[in-house]
Amino acid sequence: MHSCRIKPIDAFETSFQWLKLTGYFIAVPNIENPTKALLHNIYRAFTVFILIVYELQHLIFIIQVFGNVEYMIDGLVVLITSLYETIKLFLVNINSRRFEYLNDILNDDMFCAYLPIDEEIMRENKEQLERLSKIIYRTIAVTGAFWLIAPFLNKMSDGHPLLAAYFPFDTNDWFGFTCANIWLTTIIVWVGYGHMSLNILLIGYYSQVKVQLRIIRHHLEHIADDHVNSTEANKYTNYLDTVCCDVEKEFIVLLQRYEKVVRFYQEVELLLDRAMLVQFCGSTGIICAVVYKMTDIPINTTFLYLALYLAGLLLELFIYCYYGTL
Repeated sequence: MHSCRIKPIDAFETSFQWLKLTGYFIAVPNIENPTKALLHNIYRAFTVFILIVYELQHLIFIIQVFGNVEYMIDGLVVLITSLYETIKLFLVNINSRRFEYLNDILNDDMFCAYLPIDEEIMRENKEQLERLSKIIYRTIAVTGAFWLIAPFLNKMSDGHPLLAAYFPFDTNDWFGFTCANIWLTTIIVWVGYGHMSLNILLIGYYSQVKVQLRIIRHHLEHIADDHVNSTEANKYTNYLDTVCCDVEKEFIVLLQRYEKVVRFYQEVELLLDRAMLVQFCGSTGIICAVVYKMTDIPINTTFLYLALYLAGLLLELFIYCYYGTL
């Protein structure tokens, strides 16, 4: 009897860690302690509260500068981002039971890697997701650094830079400006890590379908390898499954595994249809706003962080298109 070498759920370790850290998701496994689970749920509620406050700040700012297209675009770039992420977060969390079901399937012994070739395929997928995660997280960190630095540089050069959000205190002096800028940057980076971790989890579900189909295909192609030299198979003109029960049993297991993969994929599709609609509509609106803003400013730190922001948005769409097509 072979032991389980690796499970599909292991590929999501990094995503689950960041989702716990940001309080951005409910169906994160391995929170068995009731007290920790309660604190995590309180933290999740706090996350939603912070997002709403953040969005209200930008909404009030847009109302205040209504009619000034340039200032409105500054506010909309962040507001649309935060709004579509909040809507997507809401759609995901109301279906938390389905996510738990998907995670249970990925934790099922049937999907385990019992053979070296299974382990190789699963580890290849895990490493690919980890490389993608590193690229995304580093992009967020660099973008966040530019997002923080650009307003300070603008203040030193102009004296009156614009922070596209409402604050109930004066942001013209250095202290108020610094507090406001750190707040805006911290929240957008925090949201960025949580939202992109959720995206990695979602595209990871699609990738697991491909992984399981690769494993099933490999086993079907080599299902008779261990039996072709059997005496009975060579002596008589018979189908292999009539003289070797092991082949029949293995084929039944593969068929059951395939049926489970199909159910898993159908569940993913039902779960993510609306979220993907919000994803593409929201991203399109943000990309338009960012490109409009970039065409109206010189090449400076603001332009650079907008360029990085745009690259992150395009990367987000790319990974969904790449992993979501089977």
